[in-house]
Formats: sequence, C-alpha cells, structure tokens
Amino acid sequence: MSDYTAMGDLHHVKPVNKVEYFVYFSLILCLIVVPHLIGWIYQTIRHARLPENGPMKRAFLDAQLATPMIFRR
Repeated sequence: MSDYTAMGDLHHVKPVNKVEYFVYFSLILCLIVVPHLIGWIYQTIRHARLPENGPMKRAFLDAQLATPMIFRR
C-alpha cells in the first residue's frame, strides 16, 4: 500500500474522450484551412516564392495547438 500523505496534493488528470477531442480537432481544422490558404497565397504573391510550410500543414499545427486548450481546466 502506498503512502501519499508525504507527497501532498496530487493532481489527478481527468482523461479526455478521444471522440470528443477528434470532433473538436476536425472542426477547428476545417474552419482554419481557408484563412491559412488565403494567407499562403498572399505570401506567395508578395514574396514571389513558396512559404516553408503549406497551408494544410500550418492549419494542422494550429489545430494541434488550439484543441488541447479547450480541454484545459
């Protein structure tokens, strides 16, 4: 039997439902693709070269950053 009294308060993390996470991730990704596509086209025309990341990769990275913030408590 473990003695947890010496460690003080332990923070218990509530597991996130994977289906709910995927739904939010998909919605964010769908909504953010268009602004990233417009920005990518604008940067391509303005600088006369292709940006390092394409619009889908930038949207995917932003969705990866934004989705966990929804579940943070």
